[in-house]
Amino acid sequence: MRRESALCAIGVALLAVGCCAPTQHKQSVDIELPSPIVGGYEHVSAFLPDDEAAAIVDGFDWAQTAALAETAPDGSPAVYYVVIRVDSLDHFDALEASYTPWDVQPLFPSERRDLPDEPLTMSAGGAHGGWVFALLSGRAYNYLRDAALRGEPLFEVVALRDVPPEVATHPGGSIDIGRLLASGAQWPRPPRRTLTSGDAVGAQTAALTEALTDLIAGFIQVGQEVVDAILDFFASIFGATSDTASVRVALTISTPDAEFVPANAPLLRTWGPTRGAPLENVGQEVSLQQADNPLARWRTTLTAGNLASFEVPSGHTYRFCTRNELGGARVINFWVPTQTCSAPFIIPDGAEAVRIAGPLADQDLQALTIAVDAVDFFATLQAPIRPPIIASGNHAEALAVSGNGFVVGLGGRDPATVIASTMLDGSLAAASTIGFPELGIPPGLPLFGIPGGPEAGAAVTVIRALMNVDVVWPPGNPSRLVFAHELGHHALFQRLIAATPPFAPHRYGQHLNTIFLGTVANGFAQIEPGNPFFEAMSINEGVADLIGGQLAGGGNRLSIRMPGVYTGNSIGTPAGVGQPEVYCDATFSGPTPGCFDFNVRGTEATVWRVPVNLEASRISTTLHDVIDDSVGDITHNGNVWQTRTDCPGTFERCPSSIALVPLPDPSAGLAEERVAQPLGAVLAGLGFWLYDPLEGSVFAEQGFMHGMTRAMRVYGATDDEICQLYGLHTPGGECPAGWMLP
Repeated sequence: MRRESALCAIGVALLAVGCCAPTQHKQSVDIELPSPIVGGYEHVSAFLPDDEAAAIVDGFDWAQTAALAETAPDGSPAVYYVVIRVDSLDHFDALEASYTPWDVQPLFPSERRDLPDEPLTMSAGGAHGGWVFALLSGRAYNYLRDAALRGEPLFEVVALRDVPPEVATHPGGSIDIGRLLASGAQWPRPPRRTLTSGDAVGAQTAALTEALTDLIAGFIQVGQEVVDAILDFFASIFGATSDTASVRVALTISTPDAEFVPANAPLLRTWGPTRGAPLENVGQEVSLQQADNPLARWRTTLTAGNLASFEVPSGHTYRFCTRNELGGARVINFWVPTQTCSAPFIIPDGAEAVRIAGPLADQDLQALTIAVDAVDFFATLQAPIRPPIIASGNHAEALAVSGNGFVVGLGGRDPATVIASTMLDGSLAAASTIGFPELGIPPGLPLFGIPGGPEAGAAVTVIRALMNVDVVWPPGNPSRLVFAHELGHHALFQRLIAATPPFAPHRYGQHLNTIFLGTVANGFAQIEPGNPFFEAMSINEGVADLIGGQLAGGGNRLSIRMPGVYTGNSIGTPAGVGQPEVYCDATFSGPTPGCFDFNVRGTEATVWRVPVNLEASRISTTLHDVIDDSVGDITHNGNVWQTRTDCPGTFERCPSSIALVPLPDPSAGLAEERVAQPLGAVLAGLGFWLYDPLEGSVFAEQGFMHGMTRAMRVYGATDDEICQLYGLHTPGGECPAGWMLP
């Protein structure tokens, strides 16, 4: 709604701006976001050109800088245009808590590159790290400079940037904030966020935490309070010079995974009382950003139902964007969270009520959503895991060691991060990021690339950036299945840490080292049964399949690529066999013993060595049947689907849409186990195993399964029932003596 003409006259007198046209007819507008792109969105980054970034890094030295004026000639705070290299999560948190206006793109229209009119993922990364463009007060700049000259640099690089000619400046180079706002820029106040000592992400020293807190206090003192005063003054004149629209967004978080049927289906919860309902990212920051004014950005957070509300000027083109962090989980490109943005849309002049609805189906948003779902899942089990930090974009690509492959991560930032291997498009990559000093293995182990595609991998040196991430997930990998599997690794290692007995704290590192050596160092040779690392790899992959199968991405459990079977909800009965279920046959009756990966991709499981693949399948399907909801054929049951035997050629050549058929009557046609335990039984089994004085010190299948047997006993299963279940997953149907306790 417009101000009285008297206020407009004041604006003309003060800043020589014109009044606005008469109010147009108000209207309601419905905007439908377009169907998402199968396979995910283009990832756009490196907004600071690589050659420019290199020149800044090579030429910047805090000792060669000069203090800046803190006050402009008109008495207002002096504000400067800068680029900042963000070198850690802590530094990003400090920047964010300071209320400093920043973006991964340049802040002024003449600098911005032309972007395609389609949904995008945008991030800060480039060849020389993560860069953000910001407006920084002179006093804040001097604060940073003084800290650096004391030997305590909080940002390694804060370089002044030339202000484009269309932006008014004061003598001395500071930006005329009043003119900037008068030109149409908005400076929305973000939700107030504070970072206090002890709240920073990661393992920080007390001194760094205190310094960051001091920095933020300094920013707030010279930044937000001054900005508030400026905004209050100019808002009284210019704050309503445009018609405003009340915008309500109803977001659907969909999958870009081409293997999901139907394409672009929403991500659904696959566990708990709300199983089958769309996943919600309540609390995730979202924004409306003007395409023609980089500083015009309105921020809020999603509420129940993935709803968001805004008040924004009409008559502009906008993108709706999500910032991919929530509850401690983050998808980052060189420490700055990535953004998933819709295609541009116009809120027309005169629009008063705008309803926007539709999907975003982006790899990074999907990864965040599944990660948050995993954290919630384990919280309900009273077995918490740390929210994962997921590297994307250039950050992840810099860590990839195979020409057309990718690296996927598992483990923890404290005490170690380990990278596992996964097949995708015929390429392999595997790595460990830091060593285990207690075992005499130093940090800086090389990354190993295993040739598997048209381009062979290459060994590269581990870089420091990898030490503080949990999952490495480069662009171009929209698979829900694989990502959920890798979160399974992350969760397994988190629970191994929790279950490690205090009398043997070295066991976690020892077992992690065994997995590393088995997965990576021996990955160049065929790993057969009898190899000391064979069983460790089988357990590692089998448990990751188990955990991943409980999540939104695991096995596409609420869908299957098979005509006439998809139900898309938790109460449908595909092929008349109960809850939607897509796990493979676990009874070794098909041409190849199956695991739940088979039916989604029609390919081998995620472990590339076939003997390990089969044993990992055995571990996975056994544990799935351990946690069956009941003895009937419902969710989690490994015996619902049967691999086909009549496909032409090899199994791998069967189209994924026909590679599996449902068993006509599984409950009558197959023996069924009589053990039904919660997943907590499996987690308890980890503790029973690790606490055993002898078996807990060896990462071996017998000790691991002895732990599971003990846990099932505690939960009320008899040895006969346990033996029957184990027999279902053993060739010949015999009870494996090595898995039962003496």
